[in-house]
Amino acid sequence: FFLVFRRKKIKQKEQNLYAQAIAKEKSLREQLQLEAGASQERIDYLKSILVLLTYALKELKQDLTVL
Repeated sequence: FFLVFRRKKIKQKEQNLYAQAIAKEKSLREQLQLEAGASQERIDYLKSILVLLTYALKELKQDLTVL
């Protein structure tokens, strides 16, 4: 019983983190559009963060489907 309860708690936390990451990804995409005139260094920095976040979202989504 304890293990089932613990797994449910972990899954809830992962789902919460996934929702937060989705919101951050959306915000980052909006920021990229707003800073279209920014320096190339800034744009590259934001794009690299977006790539990492997208990869993390993909991995988290896979984890959620496995549980």
